[in-house]
Amino acid sequence: DNREEMKSSIVVPLMKMLVLGIVGTLLSIILFPVFWILSWCDISFFFRTLLIIYSGRILFQCLLLSTTYLVKVLLVGRVRKGSFSNSSGWLFRWMIFDYCWSLVKIIVLPYLNGTQWMIYVYRCFGAQIGDGVFIEEPCIRVPDLVCIGSNSYISSQVSLRCVREKPEYVVFGAVCIGEYSSVQSRSFLDMNTVV
Repeated sequence: DNREEMKSSIVVPLMKMLVLGIVGTLLSIILFPVFWILSWCDISFFFRTLLIIYSGRILFQCLLLSTTYLVKVLLVGRVRKGSFSNSSGWLFRWMIFDYCWSLVKIIVLPYLNGTQWMIYVYRCFGAQIGDGVFIEEPCIRVPDLVCIGSNSYISSQVSLRCVREKPEYVVFGAVCIGEYSSVQSRSFLDMNTVV
């Protein structure tokens, strides 16, 4: 038992460092075409700088979103409820997706706050969201395990917790919000919650 704890305390940090390296490599691969395309523009320095700032940001966000989607489809698939060992290969692949998804939540989704586009992004990544749903700001970490009924409202600063990380394993659970529900600001819905 003591050997398992020692193995877990060594393997998990190594896996997280490897995941950071993989995500950093993906980011550099995404940034390369942005700078390559914009480098051949023969315009003044001021306008080139503006072009890089605005179109480069939009291009980077689109590439980050599509790369994260490919990572999810090719490496992870659909996330299911259950517990997984910290040393499992599937959890390692999920961590790569989780880090990419965190970047999407920080870089892409804030520009989509309160719009239907954020709902479409969540649906593309596996969330079951009905019609007429309004979500003020990003709050979903594991989209596959979230179900939101039609005509529901989720306020800002809401946390839908679908994953719990423990030293030996990680547990996944669903959060379901029924139709015509209203989840107010600073609410915390833990895994396996039904509203």
